[in-house]
Amino acid sequence: MLKDALGGVLCRCTGYSKIIDAVLAVGGDAKISPRPQAGQNVGSPIRHLDGQPKVNGSLIYGDDAVPQSALLVRVIRSPHHYSSFKIGDKAGFLASHPGVLAVLDASDIPGRNCFGVIPPFADQPVFAETTALYRGDAVAAIVGDADVITHFDEAEFSDHLDPA
Repeated sequence: MLKDALGGVLCRCTGYSKIIDAVLAVGGDAKISPRPQAGQNVGSPIRHLDGQPKVNGSLIYGDDAVPQSALLVRVIRSPHHYSSFKIGDKAGFLASHPGVLAVLDASDIPGRNCFGVIPPFADQPVFAETTALYRGDAVAAIVGDADVITHFDEAEFSDHLDPA
């Protein structure tokens, strides 16, 4: 009876056995309420408050409105498949590119240069350190004024990547 009561409610990827054991440990099989009426249970369709604005395109997302003084970040990606590199003179790059306020690379990441969806299993580098493993691998990021960053040509940064 417990399995029937929980059926269709829980995500199967978690494994039902521990969940069933937990429910039995706190309440026992005899305390299960009868199933709710059709349309009144978990999984029944609900009207989403933002459904219509999403459909007609009027919903405003976070990226739709940028504060006037906001800085932008642009990730610089390797134009080459598997290639070694070294970040060149960042101060010289900043001096020759007004409106670019910072260049960030692997050396600017505090702690381990990695991220992931599940922190204990974080294994993706934020930026390639000395070798871009694939075309499009992130090697750096530039931060600056919106008008400069929006129109920035990534090829300009390639001049500051020294072949290793």
